[in-house]
Amino acid sequence: MPDSDVFAVVKEYITAEYGERCATSDLDEFPENRDNPNWMRCAACEAWEEVDRFEQWLTRGR
Repeated sequence: MPDSDVFAVVKEYITAEYGERCATSDLDEFPENRDNPNWMRCAACEAWEEVDRFEQWLTRGR
C-alpha cells in the first residue's frame, strides 16, 4: 500500500475515533501547562500531533 494511502487511512481512523482537528492546540491555548505532568490534555490534540509526527516520518524517508 502506498504511503499516501496509509496516511489517508490513519487520518480517517483518527477522525472517526477523536473527531476533527481542534481549531487550536491545547498547548497553544495553555502554554503554562506544557510541563505539568498532572494536566489532562485534549485527546484529539494529542492524536492529531501523532498524525503530524507520522506524516513527518513518512516524508523523511524512513
